[in-house]
Amino acid sequence: MDIGAAVRALGGEGHGSVSLVAALGRVVAESRSLDRLLEELLEHFSREPGVLNCAVWLEGGGDGCGRERLSGTRQGRGRCTDVSRMHRLDVPIARGRCVLGAFTLEWVGEDGQAPADVGFYQGVGELLFPAVELLAREERTRGGRLKGGVLAAEGGDWVAGCRAMQEVTAFIHRVGPHVGPVLILGEAGTGRERVARSIHQEGRIGDFLAFSCRLRPGLRQELMAAATGLHGSLFLDEVAHLPLDAQEDLAELQRGDLRILAASRHDLPAKVARRAFSARLYGLMENRTILLPPLRERDGDILELAESFAMRAGRALGRKFQRISPAAVELLVSYPWPGNLRELERVMQRAVKVATDGQMIQARSLPLTLQKARFSSGVLPGSLERHLESIEYEILVEALRAARGNVTQAARNLGLTRRMMGTRMERYQLDYRTFR
Repeated sequence: MDIGAAVRALGGEGHGSVSLVAALGRVVAESRSLDRLLEELLEHFSREPGVLNCAVWLEGGGDGCGRERLSGTRQGRGRCTDVSRMHRLDVPIARGRCVLGAFTLEWVGEDGQAPADVGFYQGVGELLFPAVELLAREERTRGGRLKGGVLAAEGGDWVAGCRAMQEVTAFIHRVGPHVGPVLILGEAGTGRERVARSIHQEGRIGDFLAFSCRLRPGLRQELMAAATGLHGSLFLDEVAHLPLDAQEDLAELQRGDLRILAASRHDLPAKVARRAFSARLYGLMENRTILLPPLRERDGDILELAESFAMRAGRALGRKFQRISPAAVELLVSYPWPGNLRELERVMQRAVKVATDGQMIQARSLPLTLQKARFSSGVLPGSLERHLESIEYEILVEALRAARGNVTQAARNLGLTRRMMGTRMERYQLDYRTFR
């Protein structure tokens, strides 16, 4: 870790808590487990001048799906009997909407004066995020990401690092043992059937039948025949496509050996208001409804999902997969993924097939849809210039990462002037702060 870069990012060389940043930098670089990281954080925070108490919690450990937290508190060196001089600061360890932990400091100061300004400690939270994310991922890999039915249903690629997916996991465990109907909402490709299968596995009730609600002749009769003969879970994808009379039939089917698992990408309450969906059927599912987040809102999960899909594709093709290059990672995490998990899985399958660099997936192995935002316009797909741009982009990313965002150093390593380096970074929309 480049502590100098961290210090500059958190307020400059002259900041009053440079020593804290340096200490945390060593902690991040040397910690090999979340438990160790927790203890080190408590130790260093408690040493800050004026700190009365400190507390830290980190997501992870156990099954790695957010239901178990590592937490601890420690008394600082400060002392105070005047309550009016005591102050508190809560800071998330987060990036975007993904929160992996938090720390709290209670200190004594004059007129609300903190040991350092709030912006500084928010920067510390951002500095800690990559370490917590990496250690939590490693512990999930060692210990199994999720116990029981969910892991079996997902084939090992269930990832719940972000808050929204942790809520989905908790929902699965909560409703799984019960027979009542469930509604799973989410965009196409967000894994609605996977969640339905996980709920079924948790309940272990008979068989699982996925039924397509695509309109066709005899749909109502076909649906009733399937439901009547089934002892288990009936998954209805895009349930809003069913005609109203078929929806009413489902509302009548309340048996102890049949569970309805319905899924839709539509706003069903709005459809109920327009009388385009059965109010009775919706009412039965309303209290057991979960909304799946689109992949673009799962910042902390994209890389782990991509690696999982790549390893699965590699096993199917008999090819070894080791890692994804930094340049390819940049493309994966910056793409909006309109097709969600389904699109990511297809992309990684293709990347493993076309990869030419041994066990590594390079940016040039990814589809042009992911690369077009990075490369200049007006270049024919598959042309020599396009391939050269892809290679140049990879070289620039590797150089910036090796120099930890120091543009001058990266330019020197590549034999370029700083101005030439800046021009190329602007062309490919590269921000040096990404690599610090």
